[in-house]
Amino acid sequence: MDIQNLDLNLLKTLHVLLEELNVSRAALRLSLSQSAVSHALSKLRIHFSDPLLIKIQNGMAPTPLAQELKTPLSGIMEQIKGLTDGGKFDPAIEKVVFRISASDYGAGIILPRLLEKMSVSAPHCAIECSPVSAHLEHDLRLGLLDLAFGGYKPFENFSYETIFDDRYVGVARSRHPIFKQGINKKTITAFPHAYIDVSANTQRKDELYKSMGINPADHVIVREPYFFVAPLIVEKSDLILIMPEMGAKVMAQIIDVTLFELPTTIKTFPFIQVWHRRRDNDPMHQWFRREIKDVCSRIKNFLNPL
Repeated sequence: MDIQNLDLNLLKTLHVLLEELNVSRAALRLSLSQSAVSHALSKLRIHFSDPLLIKIQNGMAPTPLAQELKTPLSGIMEQIKGLTDGGKFDPAIEKVVFRISASDYGAGIILPRLLEKMSVSAPHCAIECSPVSAHLEHDLRLGLLDLAFGGYKPFENFSYETIFDDRYVGVARSRHPIFKQGINKKTITAFPHAYIDVSANTQRKDELYKSMGINPADHVIVREPYFFVAPLIVEKSDLILIMPEMGAKVMAQIIDVTLFELPTTIKTFPFIQVWHRRRDNDPMHQWFRREIKDVCSRIKNFLNPL
């Protein structure tokens, strides 16, 4: 594909078509006739050597190539818009989709309150959240993602900031015998454990286990990758769980589990948001990061102290 021969107006048309999946609606948004949009689509099909959009009963469906083009194309159009509007961003009127990556932990803590806030401050904006993957750095670098947040170490040559400090606590069902025996290294190693197996946190958590004399290979009888599933397992068993405090407090408000202090000094860690450096001075991105940080600054107010 020769990008030099591609009219940028065609990219704008493709962007709107992929959002609307309907020629008539796309024409209205673009202030063009339906025939002009259809003609543009024909040129795009020739350029990409692909049908891009296929007619179905209630509109049009994107081909795999078109689906692959949608996210990077949205990023390109946002950057072009930033150039043409003088670097301004008005969340009250803009229609933007923010693409983020987070585990169920980060999404479960932040997204409900973030979306509640944005429903007032940015009513036309939306969020697409994808799970953390091995391609995270690649996706941030290419603009397939705007932002990621989690408890992992920051990537080299990326920008990041701490949005709150978290710490590890123990979790057990409320009538667990450990509460009668007392919490210490001896009792905490006397029971089997559930383990939230997330690669980004493995080294830090293994150091925590080691400080309490726990060998995961000997004590862990169930491993699973979901922060908010593990407490459900613990509630129905004598398993002990070690997990970040914010999520544990959320679950303690929903199910019958009790949090307890761990017999170690290794507990706290920063929860960060990370993005590519080219977005440092992007007004839209700056606003979104401020919204997230503001929500996170209030998180402790929503949860009772341990």
